Amino acid sequence: MISVIEIFNVVRDIANKEQRGFVTPEVFNTFADVAQKNIFNEMFQELLIAQQVRSKVIDPGRYKSIKKNVIEDLSRYIQEDNLGIGAALAKPQFLARVISATTESGIPVEVMYDTEKVSRMLNSRLSAPTADFPVCAIQDDINVYPVLAEGLVLKYYRQPTSMNNGVVDNTSLPTYSVTVSNVNPGTYIVNPLDIRDFDLPNHYKNEITTEILKLMGVRLRDADLFSYAKAEDAEE
Repeated sequence: MISVIEIFNVVRDIANKEQRGFVTPEVFNTFADVAQKNIFNEMFQELLIAQQVRSKVIDPGRYKSIKKNVIEDLSRYIQEDNLGIGAALAKPQFLARVISATTESGIPVEVMYDTEKVSRMLNSRLSAPTADFPVCAIQDDINVYPVLAEGLVLKYYRQPTSMNNGVVDNTSLPTYSVTVSNVNPGTYIVNPLDIRDFDLPNHYKNEITTEILKLMGVRLRDADLFSYAKAEDAEE
């Protein structure tokens, strides 16, 4: 978990534009979720690179293993849901990537994405799915062939959402919540009950800060801010 208060303060101080109102809570919140999702997607890229490194037998191994560390980071987003019984099942709300599918009793269900291959399979006498060898096609919905007599259990990576007092909150996104002080106009008072922290491992503090600064630099057309963030990226 990464404190949204801490990241807001760092972003504000680095940008050094709080007096001109550029780094308001509203602006920060606009970029927070986009930055978090960018980092989440980068984890999969890092995993691909880690697999390439391991194939060349240059991965340090054990606790220093690049692949192990990325897999450990991604493990927090693994979720398993029973989607129920039906021909067309709704995708989980925060589905990012499917890992596997089974029936409730543990029968493997082949996962397919290519609609043409699915169509050919359904029309084939040899490869048509059966209750013992079912298939689910990931499209707008999750289409199951044939309709199973038991629920479809989907294991997947969920999208990052937010943390509320150390617990995943799938009802909200990272939020820096404040009210304007009645005593000192222009001064913000943090609303601790409405704060939602980042749903990222703690060691991604630098990455989330840099990503938000980069997004702000592009949006505000601030070349200095964007250059600073790119330089931080290069160092990492």
